[in-house]
Amino acid sequence: MWPAACKFANYAYVTCNRYRGNSTLPTPINQRVQKRRDTLRAAGLRPIQIWVPDIRRPGFAEECRRQSRIVAAADAADHDLDAFMDAALVDLSPEGEA
Repeated sequence: MWPAACKFANYAYVTCNRYRGNSTLPTPINQRVQKRRDTLRAAGLRPIQIWVPDIRRPGFAEECRRQSRIVAAADAADHDLDAFMDAALVDLSPEGEA
């Protein structure tokens, strides 16, 4: 017999397929997460936590524009920057030409 949540299985999306026949119950999420973490650690990785700017914060977009204007002005004032960038590009190019 189907559980009450599954009685309309033909009409709606249901997530109770685990009750059918001989299927096994899914692994609890915390066990799956731990298994994934153990696999990553075995591969030589370690977890870290990073903090990033909150782009939803009021004033964030304006601060980005302000900093972009400062960088653009510094780039425009640096006359050697283009030559430096071209030289760096040549160093990265496989044929030695940009």
